[in-house]
Amino acid sequence: MKSFHIHIRGRVQGVGFRPFVYKLAEQMGIKGWISNSTDGVHIEITSDEAIALQLYHTIIQSPPKHSIINHHHIDEIPLIAFESFLIEESISQKKICSIRLHLLADPLLIHRMGPGAAVKYCRSL
Repeated sequence: MKSFHIHIRGRVQGVGFRPFVYKLAEQMGIKGWISNSTDGVHIEITSDEAIALQLYHTIIQSPPKHSIINHHHIDEIPLIAFESFLIEESISQKKICSIRLHLLADPLLIHRMGPGAAVKYCRSL
């Protein structure tokens, strides 16, 4: 199992993007969350890498009608233990960082990463 952050920019708000991704994630057994932000849609998931990439490619290749994707990427992040897949309210990047730090599967990870780890970790957004 691995955790991933997916960031998608473009016309992705007000077009049913979050419910679309929620349905896909539920069908694939993926746990995590999706939220709108001022810079697009952010998705964080935990699953097998092949399934995570399948979700990512499905979203990019067959997005909801009326959506337009201008930019997208997927990055591996430290393992997070999610219990389900949720549609979160719209949040800021600062809030995403807070959620990440709270949900890390290994609570000692930040300590082991050394001084300034939380700042470095959250800059990856």
